[in-house]
Order: sequence, then structure tokens, then C-alpha cells
Amino acid sequence: IELLPPPETEEKVDVARPYLPFAFIRQITNDDLWKMCNDVPAETIEVLANYLPPDRTAWLLNQLDDDRLKQVSTDLASGQVWPRTTVESVKEEFLDKYRQLVNPDEISVGGVTNYASLLTSSSQVSTLSDRVLDLVGEGTNGDLRKQVFPFKDIMEVNTDDLKSVLQNVDRGDIAFALVEQDEDLVEKVLGAMEPDMARSISKRMNLLENISPDVVFGAQRRIINALRPIVMGEGDENG
Repeated sequence: IELLPPPETEEKVDVARPYLPFAFIRQITNDDLWKMCNDVPAETIEVLANYLPPDRTAWLLNQLDDDRLKQVSTDLASGQVWPRTTVESVKEEFLDKYRQLVNPDEISVGGVTNYASLLTSSSQVSTLSDRVLDLVGEGTNGDLRKQVFPFKDIMEVNTDDLKSVLQNVDRGDIAFALVEQDEDLVEKVLGAMEPDMARSISKRMNLLENISPDVVFGAQRRIINALRPIVMGEGDENG
């Protein structure tokens, strides 16, 4: 048996990695980047400008006031050389800001709008939403209930306002939204329509079978979102 000579081993060459001191900034939104930059000296912006992609650099420079933009532009156009220690110093400054951004000493959470978004995020949270509103719906001047705007609160909507909105809502959505609703609510909605439209919706409802909760929920929220500007506007005027 003829033995083949061992393959020649390739000589390993250590290739220097590119110096990317601000790679972590890729994870930061432009708005957060500006929060980190709005109070830094011009030199810091100039260092950063050499390591960010052109589009982000342009966006950042466009946020500067005229005086800072003039100084930064003059320096960048003149050409500069910074020692590695300066770049590292800027890097550490931004790393500290980044750490504070992602792990702040104080964390603000919630708020009525955020909580209302959670409580209207899907049909799966409908039971939770009802429980929460029963417990605290009238707290904070009723703001949470107003923001959530449960479908059954259509009972409180002015009939003329309801009629004006329903004229521009998909009839299929109206039929889906009324599935398994209380009779009083169904009568309220149908009573806010022209007779022909109400009869058409009733016929559609009688043909519906095995409708998923997600379909019903989606239809209800679309109607609520169409009503919201009118109802909120009324509330603002009356308040």
C-alpha cells in the first residue's frame, strides 16, 4: 500500500482585527444615541463621527444646534489625528452612558396608556381586562377605563355619534363584534343604524357559526378605535 505524504500544514497567520470601539452603539436607537450625545463636548462628537455609519453620523450632526454644528464641521473638515487614549476615553464615557441607559438607577414603568395597551392586546386578556376594570376602572378619574374602552361601554355612547361612526365601519366587523353580546348592547348598536342596514347585520349574525374569539375581539377593537376620537373629543370638551 502506497502511503500518501501528509498534507502540508498551512502556516497560521494572525490577522489583526479591525478596531471597532463603538460597535455596541449599533444596539442603540437614534433617539437614545442623542440622549447620550446632547451634552457632550464637540470633540466627543467628532471622535464618534469617525466610527459611526455615514447615515447615523449625518443624523447625529443634524441634531446639533448651529454653534456646535459649525465647530464640529470646521474640525472634521480640517482633518484630525487623535491618540488611541483619547478614543478609548470617549469609548469609556459612552459605555458608562450605555450601561446607565440599559440598567438605569431608576426604572419608570407602566402608566395608564401602557397598561391600557396591555389590557387590549388580544382576546386572551379580555377576562383580565374585565377584572381589572371592575377593581380599579373608576380610579384615576376613570382614565384607565377610558383608555381601555371596553366594547360594552358602547352603551354609554351618544346614539347620534354611534350612528355616524357605524355608517363607515365594515358591516362584517359589526356582525362579528355583536356575537354573543348582551341583548341590550345588540339593540343599542342596531338601533343606531338605518333599518335596512340593521336588518342586513342581523341576517349576517344569524349565519355566523364557530367564530373564534380573536375574530370577535379584532372586530370590536376596530369599532372602538373608530369611535375613540369622537368619544375622547366629547370628553375633552366636557372636561
